[in-house]
Amino acid sequence: MRPLRVALALLCFAAGLVAVLVALDVRTWRDELAAADARFEAGATETWRVEDRLPGSPAASLLAVDDDREARQALARFRRAYALSRDPLRRQEAEGVRGEAERALARVAAGSGPAAAQANVLIGVLGFDRPQGQERAVRVFAQALRLDGGNAAGKFDLELALRLLAPTGARSGDGSGRGTGRARGAGAGQAGEGY
Repeated sequence: MRPLRVALALLCFAAGLVAVLVALDVRTWRDELAAADARFEAGATETWRVEDRLPGSPAASLLAVDDDREARQALARFRRAYALSRDPLRRQEAEGVRGEAERALARVAAGSGPAAAQANVLIGVLGFDRPQGQERAVRVFAQALRLDGGNAAGKFDLELALRLLAPTGARSGDGSGRGTGRARGAGAGQAGEGY
């Protein structure tokens, strides 16, 4: 009977030790993610990785941080791609990084909620200056608003994209060029009348 009690006591001690280590890892994950977010906001490069005390990272599984980390890493790739796209001497490198960022953002955008909405907005921003990118941007900005109706960046970017895509001049009338009907835009006045 005594060996059974010793075995049970050791088992309880081990379970208690594991519980304490998991609790410490949970706190470490929470604190380190917040610190990494602050460093990222300040312009540092981040990986959002934490060294767990227990193998298999049970604290990360318990907290379900994989999706959060994936969204943060996609945002970091976006930041790098966007910065490189503005440097004319690094265009080739920028294309590779842009592709990585778009793939990472697409994985996040396939989800739901605010992170997926933000990923859709960033996909639209990255691709706006590409061929057919403006129409795609309108679609992904609208998708962002379907996922998160309160997404201010999505609202702003959708409105801006629609304004940029709107025709700038219009002419109504019989098409004879004699100025009948209402006319707007450059060249809409009577020939020889100037401004």
